Amino acid sequence: MNHTLCSLLTILFFVGPAVAPELATAQPPGPARAGVEPTAGPARTRFAFFATGFLVDEPIAVWRNTPNGQTAELYPDDLRNANAEGVATWSWVPGPATQPGPWEMVARGIDSGVQYVIPFELTPTTEIDQLPAITAFDTARFDLMLQAQTGPVQEVAYGNGALVLPDQVYARITTAGTNETVEIIRIGPDLYINRGEWTRVAQDLPPILRASLPLDAQLARLPEYANGIVYLGQDSVRGVITHHYQLWLTGSQFNALNAAVEPDTTMLPDAAVIKIDLWIGVNDQLLHQQGSVITIPPQTTGPGPTITPAVEFQALLTYYDFNNPGIVITAPRVP
Repeated sequence: MNHTLCSLLTILFFVGPAVAPELATAQPPGPARAGVEPTAGPARTRFAFFATGFLVDEPIAVWRNTPNGQTAELYPDDLRNANAEGVATWSWVPGPATQPGPWEMVARGIDSGVQYVIPFELTPTTEIDQLPAITAFDTARFDLMLQAQTGPVQEVAYGNGALVLPDQVYARITTAGTNETVEIIRIGPDLYINRGEWTRVAQDLPPILRASLPLDAQLARLPEYANGIVYLGQDSVRGVITHHYQLWLTGSQFNALNAAVEPDTTMLPDAAVIKIDLWIGVNDQLLHQQGSVITIPPQTTGPGPTITPAVEFQALLTYYDFNNPGIVITAPRVP
C-alpha cells in the first residue's frame, strides 16, 4: 500500500470516523470518444471530462452551453494540451448558485477542428441550516472503499472492519491490482499494522490523533466550519432508506476544526478542498454511510521551484450491524 493511501488511513482512523474524507477521474473508453463522469449531480459535484482524437499536444478550447441556451466560457485550471495519445482531460465544479438542468460541455481542438458536445445534468439541491440529530452507537461493522490519486498514478483499495467507539478500529484492506492485504488496529493511543506479522507502529499518538469525540458530537461540530449543508434527497443504503446530506470545507476550515481539539495543529494545506457526504437513516437517525473526498491542488515548494502534482483521496464507508455486543477489538501480540 503506497504512501498516499497510508496518508488517507491516517486521517481516517486517527481523527475519527465522522471527520474522515467521491472522486471521479474520467478515462477514455476508446478512440474518437468523449464523456463525463458522473453524468448527473448537484452543485459542487466534480464533473470530470475527457475527449480523444486530437492532435498530439494540440491546444483545446472548452465552453459550456447552459440550460437556457447561452454560452458560458470556461478556463479550467487542470486543462492542458492534448497528450501524446491525443487525449484531453479536465474538470468543472459548479458553484451553489449554478442553474440546475441539462448542460453541455463543448471541447474543440484549435488546430484539428475536432469538436465534441458532452451532455450532463445539474440536479437541484436544497440548502439547510443544520444536520438532524444523530443517534449515537457503540459498535458497528463497516465496508470500505479507498482511492488515492497523485498526478496520473492511481491506487484503489477495498476492505471491511469494525468500530468500537470512541477510539477502537479494526480494518482489513486489500489493494486492487496487487492484492496486497494489510490489517490495521487502533486502540486508543496505539496503532498496529499486520503485513505478515503484527508490529506496533505508533504509541502515545499526538493529542490531535488521540482525540476522539463521540460520533454525534463530531457530526454536530462539522456545520460550524463547513461552507454550507446541502440536502440531496433520499437514498437506499443496504436496504435502509436514508437522507443524503453534503458538506464542503476548505483546508483552512478543516484545520480550524482540528485546532478546536489541539491548537496550532495543521493537517492539510489551506487550499485543499474537502467534500463530505452523509447518509442518515430516515427512521433510526443512524449514520449508515459516509463518503469523503480530499483534493489537494498542485503545490509549489522550495528552490527551483518544485511543483508537486495534485493529490486526491476518496473514502466510502458503509456501516451496519450496529450495537452488536459481539464486536470486540483487542490488541494483537507483537514481537
